[in-house]
Amino acid sequence: MEDDIDSSINTFSSLENEENNVFWKATVKIVYTISGEYVQLTKVTGSWVQLRGATTLSNRRVYYGQSYLASNSATGSKKPSKNSFSYSTGFKKGRYIYNKSVIGANTTATITLSGGSKRTIEARADKNL
Repeated sequence: MEDDIDSSINTFSSLENEENNVFWKATVKIVYTISGEYVQLTKVTGSWVQLRGATTLSNRRVYYGQSYLASNSATGSKKPSKNSFSYSTGFKKGRYIYNKSVIGANTTATITLSGGSKRTIEARADKNL
């Protein structure tokens, strides 16, 4: 009976990470639900914030997924046109495999400096289950 009660409890959680360089800060956050032996990545949010300098940001990409699940593994990607984003994944909940399954997201973008040289900024938020 106790197992039945525990497996019906949904735990809503989030995980956030950021990466800074001299010019920009990138942030990515995942929102997910764990219920018993099931997990569902529900939302990915984030932003890029200019810290200084005459720089531009381009080639924004967001990659996200729930991987190595026994069922309903899924991945997705987006190309945000602005410096902030929020996406619902539309993923179904999947049965995770302990110490193998992963949920997460990562962002990447290209910084162009005033002299024309380019750098990449990335941020990632991953959770091993």
